[in-house]
Amino acid sequence: MPDILLEVGLEEVPARFMGQCLQDVSHGLTSSLQAERLLSDQTTIELMGTYRRFSFIIRNVLEKQTDVDDVLDGPPIQIARSDSGEWLGPAIGFAKKCHVQLDDLIEGENQKGQPIIQAKRFMKGQQTIDLMPMIFERVLMGMKLPIAMHWGANQGPFIRPVKWICSLMETQLISWELFGVTSGKISYGHRFLSPSDDHALGQEILIESPSDYVEKLREAHVMVRVDDRRAMIQTQLMNTLQNIDETLLNEVVHLVEWPNVLSISFPDTFLDLPTDVLVACLKKHQKAFIVTTNNKVRNECLVVADSVTTSNRSTIILGNQRVMMARLNDVQFFWNEDIKTGNFLNWNQTLSTIVFQDGLGSMADKVDRMAQCSTVILNQINANEHTRHVVDRAIACSKADLVSQMVTELPSLQGIMGGFYADAFKEAPEVVVAIRDQYYPRHDGDRLPETLEACVVSMSDRIDTMVACFENNAIPTGSRDPWGIRRSMMAVMKMIIHFKMDVNINELFDAATIALKKKPGETTEKCRSFFMKRMDSVLLDMNLSHDVIQWATCNLLNAPYESVNTAQRIQALKESDPEIYQLLIETTGRVSKIIDGFSQKDAVSVQLFEHPIETIAYESFQQLKEKHHRLILNAETMASTVSFCKTLTEYFELVLVNADNRRVADNRRSFIKSVNDYFFTVGDWLKLQR
Repeated sequence: MPDILLEVGLEEVPARFMGQCLQDVSHGLTSSLQAERLLSDQTTIELMGTYRRFSFIIRNVLEKQTDVDDVLDGPPIQIARSDSGEWLGPAIGFAKKCHVQLDDLIEGENQKGQPIIQAKRFMKGQQTIDLMPMIFERVLMGMKLPIAMHWGANQGPFIRPVKWICSLMETQLISWELFGVTSGKISYGHRFLSPSDDHALGQEILIESPSDYVEKLREAHVMVRVDDRRAMIQTQLMNTLQNIDETLLNEVVHLVEWPNVLSISFPDTFLDLPTDVLVACLKKHQKAFIVTTNNKVRNECLVVADSVTTSNRSTIILGNQRVMMARLNDVQFFWNEDIKTGNFLNWNQTLSTIVFQDGLGSMADKVDRMAQCSTVILNQINANEHTRHVVDRAIACSKADLVSQMVTELPSLQGIMGGFYADAFKEAPEVVVAIRDQYYPRHDGDRLPETLEACVVSMSDRIDTMVACFENNAIPTGSRDPWGIRRSMMAVMKMIIHFKMDVNINELFDAATIALKKKPGETTEKCRSFFMKRMDSVLLDMNLSHDVIQWATCNLLNAPYESVNTAQRIQALKESDPEIYQLLIETTGRVSKIIDGFSQKDAVSVQLFEHPIETIAYESFQQLKEKHHRLILNAETMASTVSFCKTLTEYFELVLVNADNRRVADNRRSFIKSVNDYFFTVGDWLKLQR
């Protein structure tokens, strides 16, 4: 089976878009080859490319399409053909869908013996080489364009102007055209490292078959395989670095065709800047990797260069140093100017000029709402005065760094710089930590805020943003979640569990809605529902089974920590003591079924008891409730709960709940209903599996 090469030469594509573009084209090729019946069981697509080329080798495709000879079932005859024999709309649409003429439609029966029309098809397979031009054009024109350009005589749109096309099926040229550029067998080497008078393109390279493509480009100093470049860069970086920034590595791998790692030094006076500032500055402007020794930053970084030779190596290093010095001097100036302000007061006054979301006020308004939300949280957890003071001060200063010169230059330092400035402005250490940690966790697997105060600040910020997005119709859809609502919801739950916070999410959502000067209603309910759906993944990560998660969700928003804590005990009981677990779910299930449909709320009358076991069960229940007004299955109450369940088992053996005497029967059902209500204060027992 033949191999196919497709290379599309381009003007420089931004590195941050390369990975997704290559994936999109690869998926498009797979789908189109499958649709055209050209895939074999052994077909693979190797995606390659640099910032100057999209490259793909499709291996083991079929030489021609498989023939089609089949009969397709269509609509019933009664709706497809008139009494006079004319074809109606359903038949016409069916014929068009099957790519057959109306005269090719026949009458037949489906598997149920019902009369239908059918289409008999025979399509002779076409040669693969004749189909590839159409496939290439369809896939490339259908590629998602993160950015788009027009050029020349209104050519485009495409991600960048097309410079050349090289496409072969084994040794045969696949002839086609894209944006006025005709395909050939010519590719181009490195613009500066391959021998050529045209540094816009590089050395012309004749590609005779897909099998020699990679090696011929390598000879012309183009390492076209992404993984090869990544491995070479990693090897060179590891000579100096202990840990490699994978995000940065994934970007720089698409900045070069023939990578060389160079060491660039800078004056050690810049080491007085916060490490995060150095890293952010050099990462953004130089795509540089900071060098550390024993976790201490050195005045050295590593850059990945593309056109390095023995003769120009020192020139490239000096050029990088000049650019680096300019950038470092900039951030040094921003730091000094920001520190001169001496406090957060002026910055906070400027926050009113920064819009949070259209229609939802400024960042100053958001800070006010965070303060209101934090008050609800602090009241729920009965926080002491010191904690309240720290949270109030941290929230008041939490967004001030947004208007600092440093964050204006390096937005990725939002929140991080706030902690450094708070320290420089002599804020209390607890306030510094709370401001520093307000955005943690930033991603899945990231650390949580260090202190309870920082946790309250983080939760207040996230809950306000969640509710605001739902009220402003900025609800996450599909993979689109620009405000990180899903991540924030899971972060809030993890913080509640970690800090053992006895909070009520329902009340927090209502309070956040009211802070927006809106009434809790349908939109608030949508936010609650969305929050609940995110909790499954959090609880699954805690090794809770699906049925235990469903058991806990009925009370999760009112008492999240208690619900999760009790769910963990149920899970442990299920695994360690199946007999007691079985007793609990059988008893609770029986109680629930007995009072199904019974809605009376009459008080239980002990005068209507007819059997001693009724009094024993009633008194046992009262003692259980006296210990805890809500069922809490901890070590203290588990024994008494199990004992009560055993008493109920005996109760059901001796007492007929649906007695002939209506008053006695209703009294017994009232008792059972109160027991059922008590059980369900902690979870939905009917969800648990035996």
